[in-house]
Amino acid sequence: MKSPEPRLAGPDYAPGRCVFVRGKRPQIAASKQILPPVRLVLYQPDIPQNTGALLRLGACFHTAVDIIEPCGFPFDDKRLRRSAMDYGGACELVRHRSWEAYLEARAKAAAGRLVLLSTAASAPYCDFAFAPDDCLLLGRE
Repeated sequence: MKSPEPRLAGPDYAPGRCVFVRGKRPQIAASKQILPPVRLVLYQPDIPQNTGALLRLGACFHTAVDIIEPCGFPFDDKRLRRSAMDYGGACELVRHRSWEAYLEARAKAAAGRLVLLSTAASAPYCDFAFAPDDCLLLGRE
């Protein structure tokens, strides 16, 4: 007996939302419109293991990662290989020499909002209305 096809309906479904179906790559549900993806932006990361974890996250969700240097560690494959595992090469990674260089690249790309993620924020992330083209900025650890 053939297993039933997954239903694209319910409380978590919305047109244009990214859904996962039986371990396949993400697809845009019920929409042919491709939205600009969210980007992760790491400001002067200090811990290579955390950076590697975010590179894995970016690879798994097909989300680009921008790294604003200088890093608090030598940024090379040796330092990141263990934490990024096999996902490091699958992530779109853009390195910027400084905050100013990042801002110049952002202006040329007409990027979306820059959203600072902080433990000291006035509102929890679950109450915030994220947009599909937001750039999520994480500060130094």
